[in-house]
Amino acid sequence: MAVVWHEADHGGRHLAVQAHDVLGPAAQSLLTYVGSLPAESIVPGATVQFGWIVFDVVDGPGGWITLDSPDLRGDALTERTPDVSLALLGLTELVGFAQRTGLAPGEVRFDQTVLAHRDTVGASDLYLERLEPTQLGDSGWYLGPNDVRDQPTADELVVRRVWHLLLELPRVFGALALPTGSLVVVKGGDVLTVADATSTELWRTDSAR
Repeated sequence: MAVVWHEADHGGRHLAVQAHDVLGPAAQSLLTYVGSLPAESIVPGATVQFGWIVFDVVDGPGGWITLDSPDLRGDALTERTPDVSLALLGLTELVGFAQRTGLAPGEVRFDQTVLAHRDTVGASDLYLERLEPTQLGDSGWYLGPNDVRDQPTADELVVRRVWHLLLELPRVFGALALPTGSLVVVKGGDVLTVADATSTELWRTDSAR
């Protein structure tokens, strides 16, 4: 895969982003959305939220309007990158999961927090449960070991960010768009089942039927 410019003209404005060539459809969706915004809202220094990511509007070459994304391989709270590939990859995973399962998505942002049992960091067998957020910036997601459903102690908990899970659990990441009340069981790094707040199974992978 090569990082290339994806370009579009909207209302006399030349918009462009840099991303892997295979992410062309997602890049064009982003550019179409940005092109639909009022001109005064996409000037250098402005920000644009598209899906789970907040992009920065910057001056590009030749007077283009381009976008930087949070650097999801570094500290996404403070670092930016002109290569928006990971941001678009996360978006395609979130949208793709909803389409594949037929489940209605909720909302999630890259910078929201995720509470996790320390034993789930790097684990491939775990469950994810989306509870009511307890504070601003909390996604509501909790990650716990499949074989432990007891209330964890404070020493057993770690705080992650949503974007960390795109890198750590890429085949599960799309499930993070599920709404509050969702319960997701993961085996071998893949989503096995999804249930709702009443423990009613909503979806099961074909391999588990």
